[in-house]
Formats: sequence, structure tokens, C-alpha cells
Amino acid sequence: LKYLNETKTDGIYYWRATTHPDLPTKDRPPITSTLTELFVDKRKEYGPMELNAQADSDWANCPRTRRSYTGVCVRMAGGTIAYKTRLQEVVALSSTEAELMAANEAG
Repeated sequence: LKYLNETKTDGIYYWRATTHPDLPTKDRPPITSTLTELFVDKRKEYGPMELNAQADSDWANCPRTRRSYTGVCVRMAGGTIAYKTRLQEVVALSSTEAELMAANEAG
């Protein structure tokens, strides 16, 4: 919750190069984070069209079936645009195998 509270003003903002005549005109919203704050937090500065995906697995965590969980997070310009978590279909025999299955699901 602390992370969500601290980053509530850091959003992804999109605006058009030319305004549509039917839409009201607004100024670009101010970005509250400075480059120094981003480096102190060790957060990377992403370009506006930079796509980044991360995958992770939790090896044999289901107590009933011993299957692993996979988590995938896709980000664009530093903001999450898609994520999923699911139980892997096959029982992994090692944590490396579980990580490879997670990377395969991420694409």
C-alpha cells in the first residue's frame, strides 16, 4: 500500500499532437518525479514506446499438486498494461525448469 500511495501521481499520460475540435483542451499534466528521484529509487527511466516484460515462477508451491505458479507482467513506458498469474500445467522437477516454463509463457 505504501508503494501505491507514493506512486499515485506517477501515471502514463497520452496526448495528441493535434487536438480534436470536439474535445476540450487541457494542459499536459505535471510529472512529479525528477530524474534524481528516479535514480534514488533505482527505477529505470523508460521511453514512451519501450515495451518490457518480466516473468517469474514459484517452484512447487501448490501443496496439493506440487505444481508451480507463473507470474507475467508486461509494461509499456514503465506502466503495467497486462499481467497474469496461473498454475503451470506440468509439474516442474526443478526451479530452473519452472523458470523456463514461466519465460515460455511470457513469450
